[in-house]
Amino acid sequence: MKTRLGMAVSARQTAMMPCSAAPSSFSRRILLAGMGACLAARPVGALGAGFSPLAAVRALRITAGPLAGAFTVAPLGVVNWYFGNLGLLPLAARLPSEVRAWLDLQIARYDIPRGTIADVEPDYASAGASPGIKRLLLSDSDDAYAGTLLALAARHDALGADDGWWNANVDALKGIARSGIRALQKPSGLTRTFRSHARPGADVAYLMDNCEVWSGLTAFAARLAARGDRSGAAVHTRAAEKVAAGIAGLFDPAAGAFRPSDSNAAVGTAFYPDATAQVFPELHGVVAPGLGQAQYDAGWAALGRIAPQWPALAYDSYPWLLLAAVAARRGAAGQRLARLQLAAARTLPTARLTINELGYWQRTADLLRG
Repeated sequence: MKTRLGMAVSARQTAMMPCSAAPSSFSRRILLAGMGACLAARPVGALGAGFSPLAAVRALRITAGPLAGAFTVAPLGVVNWYFGNLGLLPLAARLPSEVRAWLDLQIARYDIPRGTIADVEPDYASAGASPGIKRLLLSDSDDAYAGTLLALAARHDALGADDGWWNANVDALKGIARSGIRALQKPSGLTRTFRSHARPGADVAYLMDNCEVWSGLTAFAARLAARGDRSGAAVHTRAAEKVAAGIAGLFDPAAGAFRPSDSNAAVGTAFYPDATAQVFPELHGVVAPGLGQAQYDAGWAALGRIAPQWPALAYDSYPWLLLAAVAARRGAAGQRLARLQLAAARTLPTARLTINELGYWQRTADLLRG
């Protein structure tokens, strides 16, 4: 089994998968389920009309012990900062105090000089509802972890519920942006995956990651500007513009699609990453010369060509509800596809509805409601 662009999955990563059937196409982020996954992956029937993504996310929160304030990826799962950031972004207005606690814990655990943060496997056996830390796990990237953290921090501040939080944490956030993103930028403007060149695939720049990086830098720059830090805003705006230019360079006009990374000479036919990557520029609203609605439309069409059965969850055991979030913004036809995908997701075991999927479920539902 492989992940990314052919890197072997380690025994540790395989052991973290649910004890139910493994994904047919191993998803982009490998730290999905967690220890105790046999409990988490117990199959269930349809979720029912009363299903609430918000309630499901709340149920993933650790409330006591050294990990108090953390959210796990799935019931009895690991703490994966990237997935948690994605899941909480659409819920930030509904969970302001919980988001603050999550951000505080994440920033405190960040190795800012090295531009990285370790994921955490909780020790459920020893402490039950107040788990300790069993072991630390290598992150799946440095650039996307930093980008999604910046995006969530900016969203939290923009909501205006916690004025003092920003001033207390802005220097740390600048440090994370510097070491986890700006230090990783290539001449193309794209960010490579890891700060350490020793990590496998460290020097590859992925389209998905870079769209998340652009989003984080742009949101962070906007908050710095709103707070009167014009020089800080300019630094991060310039970095975001370079990333956007690099993303535009991944579009292949002849293929009418995006290359999923700067190591791909052409667009392939796999669901992940070739099909799923196509909607990321539109999902995050990345704009640059040569990158706009025409390229969004081409990416959307490429998704349909490569993976026409995506609304029926035909290619992966995880629902990839970010596709539904994009579809929901694309008019009546897209909204029909989004509703089909949400209906299919209701048939999945609860462990497949990871925190990031729950966040995109909420985002899609909000878009469908208008």
